[in-house]
Amino acid sequence: KDLDSSVRGSNCIVVLADHREFLEIDVGRVASLMDGRLLIDCRNCLNHDNWRRHGFRVVVLGNGKVA
Repeated sequence: KDLDSSVRGSNCIVVLADHREFLEIDVGRVASLMDGRLLIDCRNCLNHDNWRRHGFRVVVLGNGKVA
């Protein structure tokens, strides 16, 4: 699926990998498609301030380091 279809009507995004492409997401567009605005970043790899500016509640799990 494309990103728009994946997030449309959803309440939460969970990031489980720190792929470079995630840094290029148009957060404003994603926010406009979602019903809720919760981001769970399990890799601590995103710009959380940017997501918060677009109305997301941000939860960070993990530090992104490989043990």
